[in-house]
Amino acid sequence: MEKPRHQMEVRTPRRRRYRFNPKKLGITLFSLGCLAVLIALVVQLARSEQTSAHANFSPESSKIADLGVLSDKCIVIDAGHGGFDPGAIGPSGVQEDDLNLKVSQYLKDALEDKGAKVIMTRSDDDAIGETKDEDMAERRRIIEDSGSDIVISIHMNSHTEPSVCGPLVLFMPGSEQGKALAESVICCLNEFINADGGARSESLYILKSGNQPCVLVECGYLSNATEEASLARQDYQKKIADAICEGTAAFFGG
Repeated sequence: MEKPRHQMEVRTPRRRRYRFNPKKLGITLFSLGCLAVLIALVVQLARSEQTSAHANFSPESSKIADLGVLSDKCIVIDAGHGGFDPGAIGPSGVQEDDLNLKVSQYLKDALEDKGAKVIMTRSDDDAIGETKDEDMAERRRIIEDSGSDIVISIHMNSHTEPSVCGPLVLFMPGSEQGKALAESVICCLNEFINADGGARSESLYILKSGNQPCVLVECGYLSNATEEASLARQDYQKKIADAICEGTAAFFGG
């Protein structure tokens, strides 16, 4: 006889038993391991790209960060020698006055690109006086009348010892601003052309012209055959000009 519905047995549902499956556990761990390796590779790749970006950065290929520091500045560029006065002459016949003018013109372009007003004491191959004394006096007059913020005189060096090389920046003894400008310029020159030049004070006629900070940049030694060859190259001249421009901006920005 069928039991009444209220007297029917109530069955308790069986609990599902889970068995330990080594194969499934292995697959899971393997998947997690692959994911961890993938994440590590992505992180490493991101770090490598960041490191590469820093390694490829160089001041010579960058623009000056703060373009405003030169926008209201007036700068005199003095290309040393010229005309009857060729200056130093290298072993292969390269003349200083020609290189001085080329570097000065590149420097003028670089400074003007940053907004500076530039006055050149000479802009062609000729001297600016009939004699050496007249030439130097005219340079002094231009500097004194310019109302400029700074003066940069461009030269090439020479030495009796052919192995001597590297840039040198001179400033007037006792001029703290001249010293600061010289140190800023030589720092950039050393970095741009991978040199080990220095800055020092020296009492020279051009450095005593005017009251503004003035530096005389000896870009390198024509008496050194290797450096003479570098200084004669257009790309090297431009690199020197860019370095001086960067040092000038750093001086005003500091």
